[in-house]
Amino acid sequence: MSRDQLRPVIYSFKNLFIMQSKLTIEVDFNDNNKPYIRIIQMCSDDVRDKLLSNFLQSLEGKSTWCKIIYNPGPSTPDISHWSIKAIIPDQFAEENNVLLEQTRLFIQTM
Repeated sequence: MSRDQLRPVIYSFKNLFIMQSKLTIEVDFNDNNKPYIRIIQMCSDDVRDKLLSNFLQSLEGKSTWCKIIYNPGPSTPDISHWSIKAIIPDQFAEENNVLLEQTRLFIQTM
């Protein structure tokens, strides 16, 4: 087979593993220009699409709550790590206690 004959096969194979979903940071102009994360979920065979679908499914039904955890980078101050995790109903009481404690500490600093 010549290279030109293989080109459509190579192109199809490369596109098989392209993430179809999109994650963007956008601005809500109707709410004081506050940024938010927008997710457009699309199904594909790409493992990243499957991971995103699995994560979004964890937010459906039982829980529409999530927590955002900030972890500064270990040795480089210009790199930080953020995690977004679903809060399942079994964790609501524990998370409520965390929020109450954070609120108490915030009020003490005022």
